[in-house]
Amino acid sequence: MSDLSVSERRIRPIQDAVASENWKQALQLCDKWAKKGERSDRFLAVKASVLVQQSDKAQHDRGRQELLDLCKRTPPVTDPEAIYQLQRTLKSLSLHEETPKLWERAVAVGKDTKDLYTRWLNQAIADNNWRSAQKATMGLRNSFPKERQYEFWNILMCHLIHKREDIPENERMLFGTLAYRMISKAAEAIPKNEEQSLSSAKAISDPEEIALLVQVFNSTGHVQESIKLLLGGSLSIESRLGAKDPQLVLSLVLESLEASENWDEALKVCQELLSQSESQSDNRIWALWLKARSHSTDQDLQIQSEGTLESICTTRPIVRSAYIAKLSLLQSQRSDQIDQDALLQTCREYSEAYSDKAFCFDDLKDALRRLDTQHWDEFLRIAEQKQGHLGQLFALKVVYSSIPTADSEPPHARNPKLLSLAHRALKLYRLSISEPPSCPEAALLAALAILHLQIQDPQHQRVLVAASILEIARSKFEDYYILTVLLVRLQAHLGLLSLAMQNFTKLSIKNMQWETVGHLILTRMSTLHPAFNGGVGDLEPLLAAETGVTVLENADTALVRGIREGLRFNSYSNIYNSVEMRSDIERSMNKQICAIEERRVSRWRGSEFDDATVLPPTDPSKALVDKRDYSYMPIYCEDDRRMLESCHCGKQPKEGWVNAMVLYDNVATYLKQDLDSHTTPANAAYKNVKQIHDRFSADTSVPTELEKEMTRSELSTFDAAMNMAQAIILLTEGQTVIRSGGPDASKSLPDIIAHIKSSLTANLDDRRKDKKTSDKDESSIAGMYIPWWNDLHTSFSELEKLQTISYFLTWISRKLQKGGGKASKTLLGTVTKASISELQSLVAELEAQTHAHARWMKSEINEPGVLGKLVDLGMARPANPDLSTDATAEEDKDGKGASTWMWNELNMGPEWEQLMEKVCDEATMETICGRYKESWDDALDGILTTKVRVVK
Repeated sequence: MSDLSVSERRIRPIQDAVASENWKQALQLCDKWAKKGERSDRFLAVKASVLVQQSDKAQHDRGRQELLDLCKRTPPVTDPEAIYQLQRTLKSLSLHEETPKLWERAVAVGKDTKDLYTRWLNQAIADNNWRSAQKATMGLRNSFPKERQYEFWNILMCHLIHKREDIPENERMLFGTLAYRMISKAAEAIPKNEEQSLSSAKAISDPEEIALLVQVFNSTGHVQESIKLLLGGSLSIESRLGAKDPQLVLSLVLESLEASENWDEALKVCQELLSQSESQSDNRIWALWLKARSHSTDQDLQIQSEGTLESICTTRPIVRSAYIAKLSLLQSQRSDQIDQDALLQTCREYSEAYSDKAFCFDDLKDALRRLDTQHWDEFLRIAEQKQGHLGQLFALKVVYSSIPTADSEPPHARNPKLLSLAHRALKLYRLSISEPPSCPEAALLAALAILHLQIQDPQHQRVLVAASILEIARSKFEDYYILTVLLVRLQAHLGLLSLAMQNFTKLSIKNMQWETVGHLILTRMSTLHPAFNGGVGDLEPLLAAETGVTVLENADTALVRGIREGLRFNSYSNIYNSVEMRSDIERSMNKQICAIEERRVSRWRGSEFDDATVLPPTDPSKALVDKRDYSYMPIYCEDDRRMLESCHCGKQPKEGWVNAMVLYDNVATYLKQDLDSHTTPANAAYKNVKQIHDRFSADTSVPTELEKEMTRSELSTFDAAMNMAQAIILLTEGQTVIRSGGPDASKSLPDIIAHIKSSLTANLDDRRKDKKTSDKDESSIAGMYIPWWNDLHTSFSELEKLQTISYFLTWISRKLQKGGGKASKTLLGTVTKASISELQSLVAELEAQTHAHARWMKSEINEPGVLGKLVDLGMARPANPDLSTDATAEEDKDGKGASTWMWNELNMGPEWEQLMEKVCDEATMETICGRYKESWDDALDGILTTKVRVVK
């Protein structure tokens, strides 16, 4: 015991040095205690790890050899902490396959084998190594045969191996067969009566074990056996075992019936279940009933099932699940075969029961779209007769859902309908404030109707009005989630990023919501608003991006803990789902995007934030999993999705975007670290640059695919990254040309330099053009220019690209200075100091033009009278009360609509202005618009403070 205490005391300061990455001190301490005779396994494991981390190759190789010798030593290492240390070191050397062998050798000679087996199992679960986990559970089963849970643990591990798709098929089938045979024996051993139960220790005795049986049977092609057992005596819902958790057993019955695809039998079972009143509200049963009925070939059974549905639908109060099933059944027919009268009657009965509920319209909207014009008009007439605020709100949703698509009607016919609907909705919202029940959703409908004007004629003043309406409503209904969600989206689109971030924090995003909802604000954060100027409680971009990554890492840890707890408490039904979720997290697209944004924001902040993390490339054999959720966005009519997409901040990033940005990040990291003589991260980044470049070069479809995911600025950044990557590879590998694009295309270093020069010159020409170009028309309000997301994104992206090009030019300059003889001159070709100097001048000039453009936008929003114009726009006032509508139209007949005042153009008259004055007083609107100006100022300040750092 004293020896262990001494070893612990000696090891602790070494671990402290390792924690602070002071490898030199750690090695000195190791040498000190080694000379004093310290030979404990844990010390030797730590010493090998410290040696492996040394930059000196001889010491690194010595540490690697000591590590391998320790792993293969006889007698083997049995100290768990020493084994953990050896595992970590092996993983750092990518020797993952060696780690399970440590436990196998330890349990063969260890004294407390249960502890070692359990630790082995826990580690295998953490590593997602189910073959190793199966060996551990088999060892537990063989060593402790009287403990029945180990039998089921072993079955589960065999099942998990069988479910893996990345192992050979014969191995999958082997473990699937093993799991099937073992669980079959457990099913056969189920006692027939209470007296036998005590003598059947390894028989299935719990609903969770029934769940494991069904998972194994169904995945190995024995679905009919599952159904026979679940509908038979010993495992049915009515049985002694099934009665312990009837809902779980019911789920297993429905799952197995669906998997069997024996639709007649499935429909019969559903019919039997629906004959019980307590099952008639179960959506799971109705979902299978609908699917089975659509596939069933038994006409008598279909007639009987329709009678069952009609019978349940006569029940009062109505059964919601049954009515939803009836709606689905009626609209499942071809359009010319739908019973329009029956569909209308069902919609009518359902709306009469639930029109005051928020879910009513969502349940009906698909069915309503299948009504023909005559029956639709009839339902609309019925809806319009509803009384009370909630009834009127339902009617407004029905009217809204009938908005024709933008392509089916010209603006002059469509716009008045939209504005009329928006006016009605906002009027209802105002009335509901003073006369409850309140209707915040009415304000949402008003904003959405105004946003529909965007589809045919994009104008940011319309988005600004919609955002103002949402801002007003949200001030009174902060808990109405969707108002804040849409407001964040619109504010980001308008370039009001600091406000969008403030409002995003009010959503109180937690845990896995960062995976599904975090993209609302994190997408392209680094090129929209990388700075943090807020106070306590405001969103910090860098911290938010880090949170998007760490939340998933923490979720993985929690899932590992959940799997271990599931084994401990024999809760098997959700373990496979946890395993699948871990796999999804490992391949999470949002995690990749957050990691990229974190790196880019860190680099923008400067060296004190940039920790030189090297982003690894994605595994091309494993597709990324996209869990980003948009289902919470309001969708009332067919064009809503299109309208909301028009308010995004660019195209949706996907796997191509991720790969392109990882390439760019590694190019930037390599150049910075190589210039700073940081060999280890530079080498790691170079390896990634070469791998990703080769992947892109081999795929001729890349440019077309990337255009679907990337903005123009991002494509320009990617183009620069590819060219810099090619130059880096050329000079590092000593090649004179490199493959580029097609099979016969190639580039030399002079070609690359010429391409970068051409791109910079084109960017500079774009910046020098007149600011009032046609692509900026939609951003003007009566001659006043508003900076929107694309202005910010383009400027930040350009400055980011210029920074990396600046590093690249310095890197090339150093290569020129070193010379290196004839071979080096052959590689450099016609590239000279003068040509590099010319490029550096272009970088400086383009940076100056980008800043000049930001200053111009800043001057635009700070012109006298801008706040007044914004307030007038929000209050729905005409641009000039002295001008008639005809005069205004004559003034703007050039057709561009760039400076047309929204309320004059739409010819709404005084009713909108009167309504807005009742909804919002002028002081409140002035405060809202004042915040808009401050937010734009803040965003433009971020551009102006971004300087391209030149390394000499």
